[in-house]
Amino acid sequence: MQETILNLFYLLSRYIHIVATTMIVGGTLFYEMVVPVAIGELKTEVQLALFGRMRWVFRWVVYTSTLALFITGGASFYRNYHVIDGRFVRLMEQNAGVEKIQALEDSSILNHPKIWFVTHAFTGAGSLLIAVSLVSGGKPPNRPIQWMKLNLFVLMLAIFTASASRGARQNLFQEVLKDRALPSAHD
Repeated sequence: MQETILNLFYLLSRYIHIVATTMIVGGTLFYEMVVPVAIGELKTEVQLALFGRMRWVFRWVVYTSTLALFITGGASFYRNYHVIDGRFVRLMEQNAGVEKIQALEDSSILNHPKIWFVTHAFTGAGSLLIAVSLVSGGKPPNRPIQWMKLNLFVLMLAIFTASASRGARQNLFQEVLKDRALPSAHD
């Protein structure tokens, strides 16, 4: 029962992580691409008032998503730490699987979950820092659209590195499980 609750927690944590990421990316895309076109023909005073109001609303999306991403990212880090710190490879030494895992990691940089995880953590934290700085304070920074474009690029990079980290972990797990395959229907 405890294992079921823990797995449910990790599942919900991953779901919240994805939803929070989607909210920041979607909000950034909307704020950067849709809003300027939609208000382009309005008077400057009205544009500034609308941007200010939208920034105030978007601020809470950024704050809640940032908090959710740090909490759920911490849960994911805790769950996968045995792979990131190399303990998974050391455990496989006992089962004579380390040669296969080491060969897999040596075959491509794409099979190093630690590198991808660290890159994901830094790009994710960097993008959240940019997002929070864009919505914090009394007035927006100079060139907010350029900052949002940069942040969108960093967000996309963080998403890519998260996918690469998960793919590298899955490659390691599959390599270990090859020898432990279930019997086929013909056996």
